[in-house]
Amino acid sequence: MRVINFQIENCGIHFSDYFQGVDVRDWDAVFVGIGNDFAEALESALEQAADSGYEVPLTEEEQETLVAEDNSATVAEYQEYYEDENQEDDEDNILDVETPWLHVAVYVEVDKEIEDLLAKISRLEAEVERLKQERKTEVQQAYLAGMQSARMEEELFEN
Repeated sequence: MRVINFQIENCGIHFSDYFQGVDVRDWDAVFVGIGNDFAEALESALEQAADSGYEVPLTEEEQETLVAEDNSATVAEYQEYYEDENQEDDEDNILDVETPWLHVAVYVEVDKEIEDLLAKISRLEAEVERLKQERKTEVQQAYLAGMQSARMEEELFEN
């Protein structure tokens, strides 16, 4: 699908159980990627969009610029900070049980006119295929009827 507008949001580092998700709001779709840093999470979200048929118009250079400008912590930095802050509670250290991930959301808006036209084309292609099959069946039936008629004439001449 042709994406005409998109927005990228760094949702921060969360444990999977605690990530609240994102709201589609005024967008047509949203894809959330996870990773150890912004670059990985962004790549994950863009791959999900591509796998779902959304072509996000973000060049490699633009992606590299976004990654370079991002100053959020990596998961490793977060883990170091978390462990430093919670040294007394070694028994209850959540990092022993679960890994946090950096989450990035990619919101997309598609060109509705083009999507409507593509949907119509798809329906027309299906109808054309159905009519071809129907016509093929009619031709086959006519052929078989002709073969039967020829056999009957043959039997009449033999008798």
